[in-house]
Amino acid sequence: MDIVHPRVAGIDVHKKVIWVAVRLPGEAPGGRTVAAKSFKTFWRSLQKMAGWLAELGVTDAAMESTGVYWWPVYHALAGAGVEVCVCNAAHMRNVPGRKTDLKDCQWIAELHEYGLLRPSFIPVAEVAALRARTRYRKRLIEARTAEGQRLAKVLEDAGIKIDSVASSLNTASARDMIEALIAGERDPAVLARLARGVMRKKIPELEMACDGRFTGSHAQMCRLHLDAWDHLTAQIATLDELVAVAAAPFARVIARLVTIPGIGQRTAEVIVADTGGDMSRFASSARLAAWPGWRRATTSPPASARRQPPAREAGTCARRWSNQPGRSPAPPPAPAPGSAAWHAGSAGATRRKPRSPSPIPSCASPGQ
Repeated sequence: MDIVHPRVAGIDVHKKVIWVAVRLPGEAPGGRTVAAKSFKTFWRSLQKMAGWLAELGVTDAAMESTGVYWWPVYHALAGAGVEVCVCNAAHMRNVPGRKTDLKDCQWIAELHEYGLLRPSFIPVAEVAALRARTRYRKRLIEARTAEGQRLAKVLEDAGIKIDSVASSLNTASARDMIEALIAGERDPAVLARLARGVMRKKIPELEMACDGRFTGSHAQMCRLHLDAWDHLTAQIATLDELVAVAAAPFARVIARLVTIPGIGQRTAEVIVADTGGDMSRFASSARLAAWPGWRRATTSPPASARRQPPAREAGTCARRWSNQPGRSPAPPPAPAPGSAAWHAGSAGATRRKPRSPSPIPSCASPGQ
């Protein structure tokens, strides 16, 4: 097998320490020189590691994507001009029984030496900044939705059914009623008259919806959920501004994406953040959709793993299964009617006496 990367390093990444193995051309023709060291994961130690690799003339390095611990290692190597190959851990599994940190880094270096590792997509700094903001915004939106659900549970426990009349608890009318309940108002008629706009047409229903067992404990919990909702709303608004700034370099791509029916501004920003806006790195549309987790990769299993559907005999509902361990052998198929085997079987069988025909009722009257 030909050597693809003559000066290569393999790195086994952990939270507190990393092991680095280097494979270089040896003095003998075709020989290889192997060296290995361990480094702490502090930034100064990582810079020292990158300098050591630069002194040895290492041009390529490979490591597995271990959680978030590979991030500082990657940045230290990239800053030193080393081409980094971040791989899926499943692509570099070692032989069972040889699992140590030192052997792992040597195994990674040997695999990358022959070009047997496939690098993962590492976004550039601009895409990474946009991705961090869009993903954090999504988490905050999910957290705000959870706070709204908790608020609805508290009101449901108190017998307050505002969300059964209003479209949601996020409307201005519903917010005014909840704030009045927290302030101590318990009169359903007073609470219902706080409705605004078209909600004033539903004042009778709102009076029944606001009549419950709202206590001081419910008021305390509602106050906490509303404050959390307002705080998250302010954070999301701030992130919207930060996303707009980070998405400015991709304004042209986003403007084209929003022309697709069903894709809005936020969705377009997420697409660019997850893909980098460059679709050429994805071999097919299925790989593109599977990369950010929008759909499962459509890879068919091997023929040995596919289970064939059981055959069914013609004219019967019984299924004929293949013989398997622990399963009784399947009975032989019945001979087709009219065949030689069918006649041979029928000759030895005992013929049953034919049933006498039933009497035909007569319509003639007696004596005729």
